[in-house]
Amino acid sequence: MATRVARVADSEFCLHPAGDTPTSCRLFDAIQSLYIPVIVSDNIELPFEGMVDYSEFSVFIAVSDALQPNWLVHHLRSYSDKKNDIFCQNMARVQPFFEFDNGHPGGIGLISPDDDVVGEVPVAFVVRSNGLELTEDAVKEFIAKRVVFYKKLHKVYFVHAIPKSPSGKILRKDLRAKLAMSAASQIP
Repeated sequence: MATRVARVADSEFCLHPAGDTPTSCRLFDAIQSLYIPVIVSDNIELPFEGMVDYSEFSVFIAVSDALQPNWLVHHLRSYSDKKNDIFCQNMARVQPFFEFDNGHPGGIGLISPDDDVVGEVPVAFVVRSNGLELTEDAVKEFIAKRVVFYKKLHKVYFVHAIPKSPSGKILRKDLRAKLAMSAASQIP
């Protein structure tokens, strides 16, 4: 399980296979998390197409190319770090089109650390905005109304800032380190 989580954390891409609806949460989540959408389709209508140029931050793949053995992996590996950073910078500019009113948090970072009982549990790091009094229960309730049962938050930590890379991508490894430090300080 930990190996799978590490591989996902290292990824910079989010695959949108043919047949995936363009308004699926996967596309919105990828953009909000600054994962480069890899859209596998020969013809697709995307949200906000008239206002957003997806080619500035997405990779488009023809279905016939994606079906060739190892083609997709080799193609994605051909993108340089500089090109990926440009994609992320462009994506950060269009993020407001894909945001919904997330209530009161000034920022939120999510991780799913391993759990001995259920495998993984969602944990949130939240920045309070404008000195707003926000409780762990209020955040959990807010999220619970918007996600399926297995994505409900296990724990909420309030922080002063969410660690981000220069391109704006949330640094989940730093959040995991904060979680590990928090767990270590609670051990008697």
